[in-house]
Amino acid sequence: MRDENISEFSAIQKWKKIPKEFRVKILANIYCVKCGISEMQTGYTIQELSHGDIVLNGKCKKCGGAVSRVVEGE
Repeated sequence: MRDENISEFSAIQKWKKIPKEFRVKILANIYCVKCGISEMQTGYTIQELSHGDIVLNGKCKKCGGAVSRVVEGE
């Protein structure tokens, strides 16, 4: 079972280039406006921004609120 829904092929390629231990840390360090620092639930989407960064969109593991995390490109 996959942890993410693939929104864009190029975005998922960039995400998978990040070593797994860093991806885990990124997903475990999300800021939720409702409850503060939290983790992202599985089922998030990945999109590439026009300038090459990627953004993860999903839900907070604690409260279910909408959260996003930008991951800067090279």
